[in-house]
Amino acid sequence: QQNQNNGWDWNNQNNNNWNQNNDWNNWGQQNQNNGWDWNNQNNNTWNGVVNNDWNNWNQNNNWNQNNDWNNWGQQNQNNNWGQQNNNWNNWGQQNQNNGWDWNNQNNNNWNQNNDWNNWGQQNQNNGWDWNNQNNNNWNQNNDWNNWGQQNNGWDWNNQNNNTWNGVVNNDWNNQNQNNNWGQQNNDWNNQNNNNNQNNNNNQQQNNNSNAGSKDSLKGAFASYFKIGTSVSPHELGSGADFLKKHYNSITPENELKPDSILDQSACQQRGNNVNTQISLSRAAQTLKFCEENGISLRGHTFVWYSQTPDWFFRENFSQNGAYVSKDIMNQRLESMIKNTFAALKQQYPKLDVYSYDVCNELFLNDGGGMRPASNSNWVRVYGDDSFVINAFKYARQYAPAGCKLYLNDYNEYIPAKTNDIYNMAMKLKQLGYIDGIGMQSHLATNYPDANTYETALKKFLSTGLEVQITELDITCSNTQEQANLYEKIFKLAMQNADKIPAVTIWGTQDSVSWRREQNPLLFSNGYQPKPAYDKVMALVK
Repeated sequence: QQNQNNGWDWNNQNNNNWNQNNDWNNWGQQNQNNGWDWNNQNNNTWNGVVNNDWNNWNQNNNWNQNNDWNNWGQQNQNNNWGQQNNNWNNWGQQNQNNGWDWNNQNNNNWNQNNDWNNWGQQNQNNGWDWNNQNNNNWNQNNDWNNWGQQNNGWDWNNQNNNTWNGVVNNDWNNQNQNNNWGQQNNDWNNQNNNNNQNNNNNQQQNNNSNAGSKDSLKGAFASYFKIGTSVSPHELGSGADFLKKHYNSITPENELKPDSILDQSACQQRGNNVNTQISLSRAAQTLKFCEENGISLRGHTFVWYSQTPDWFFRENFSQNGAYVSKDIMNQRLESMIKNTFAALKQQYPKLDVYSYDVCNELFLNDGGGMRPASNSNWVRVYGDDSFVINAFKYARQYAPAGCKLYLNDYNEYIPAKTNDIYNMAMKLKQLGYIDGIGMQSHLATNYPDANTYETALKKFLSTGLEVQITELDITCSNTQEQANLYEKIFKLAMQNADKIPAVTIWGTQDSVSWRREQNPLLFSNGYQPKPAYDKVMALVK
């Protein structure tokens, strides 16, 4: 910007760096006082160092040695800027002997095929008017962040915080990571699709960085929902490759249940009757595996009648103490949830905790409502369902952003129990505390049939909440019947994929299943695919 009417005066830039903040090292300085002399560049290239080393801009090497740019800027030959196959539309070829005439570009597109938005076409005869480019994007399709849009053209003296290509911190040395800036085939239409930004969000929602191939479960169903499995730490060694191939969600089978995370000794040493201390040590191996491999975590569970130590409900966290009051228990419940989410965030900052079962298996099978006090210490202390409301309230308060909160139960397809789950979910929804219902889906080939299961699914979907299939397995005596029911369940999930974000199989192979005698999973021992696996995969082929 030099107060002239004909745009950027290339012969009089007065030694101004093109981009001081980006350390372009005196862009175009050639030991003359008039800046970059476009009429006398000789054989100097735009950037002669392979690896895009902008600190040595203006070496005598080609712009990208491997890409053969045909001596860009050599004005006395008839070569196009790029090879003919690259269809740069004779960039700068204007039948003159001096290369690109910046004062007479006459509406030549820089690259029509690549949709560069008619670069420099502003209906003027004086070339690109740097003072009047207004709102023309340099390259909308490649998202150049509205290059130079500052209402008054590109202000070269005030670019400071404007990024040239949306690259965080304008780090040109790492702009394209491991790919050449000019691809081998010079395919500029795909320039922005080759990992040119480092995405550290290894979650992410569908974990595209861990999408998987079409011969894997997670790859085959990537456009529908996450595919998960339950895992025990002993499987993370020999089964690591299998897990990474097929799953983008993992549920620790036992290691996040209350009896695994509650730390009695730490609770007692604190001398505080209400501040529940937790430890993630038993889950550490699984959590680290998920974090390092970009696999999302499904947390399971906070409130459960089972696998919750009796001392957690007693005075001084002691096995011999009296049962505490509701007020004390509320504080213990809140601190358990708060401290668990805090530990996950602090110890595994890159881990995607995308959903959590806040309450698990609250109801009887016969429609009789919640479990009695004789079967649940939660009901023993509270006498009503207020602990459920409070648990979801605390989880909503402390859960990380994006973590969906679930009410999870089994035998959920029994009509009377379906109604109890539905009613509790609607109560929680009205309070704004819940995101979804978890259907454990522990099935058998003889019950329930697909129609019964679908009836329950539709009932839960009618709440307007998400539904996840959280612990799917199907016991059988006939592998073909098992395959048929797996196929039907997956079909139902696919038909409702807009409200079913994940399907989790409860186990990796039959030998580790809690129902191992009846071979309920997709893989037999040694991770060998069964007919059920083949049927499921055939749905997306």
